[in-house]
Amino acid sequence: MSDEVPRRRVRNPERTRQVIIGAVLESLDRGELSPTSRVIAERAGVSERSVFTHFKDLTELREAAAVEQTLRIAALVEPISADGTLRERVDAVLTQAERIYPVQVGVRTVEASLEVVTSPIVEASRRVRAMFREYVKGIFEPELAAADDVEQLVELLDATFDWSMRHQLVTRQQLGQKEASAVVRRIVLAVLAPDGPLLQ
Repeated sequence: MSDEVPRRRVRNPERTRQVIIGAVLESLDRGELSPTSRVIAERAGVSERSVFTHFKDLTELREAAAVEQTLRIAALVEPISADGTLRERVDAVLTQAERIYPVQVGVRTVEASLEVVTSPIVEASRRVRAMFREYVKGIFEPELAAADDVEQLVELLDATFDWSMRHQLVTRQQLGQKEASAVVRRIVLAVLAPDGPLLQ
């Protein structure tokens, strides 16, 4: 009989932390905007004590989840060539927006519910916003190159394509995703091609 004492499995702390964050994001995907520590622990396969070993409280955990989801959303954005007609490029951006929007709803709602928006969330949002501005500039470079008020146009495009615009149309105006895209399309075409037909 061996005298060797079985070794306890040693968890990777960073891996455990990511699993806990993943459990929060899973809850958000299910429409559960305020999961309890017990639910989070069960989904992550850890103890409640472990949750609070890695995070001071649920607010800190929600903040970490908001930052992680913001970065994941940024990773879903696919490159779109500046070639093609204006309508084709606008539609390509809107198709991506329709796909990404459902992923954003939960975490953006949680982010808005936080009493204090902390620096990690601000920094993550700032990075994604800066990336998206450059993304928009690249896609619509032909139109922007001919404009006198480039920065103003970029600001307008940024606001029009932003999640908050779509969320307003879907939740308050009760529009479907395609209907919301039609509204955004009309605005963008009116801005970038004011002398052309708005809808084709």
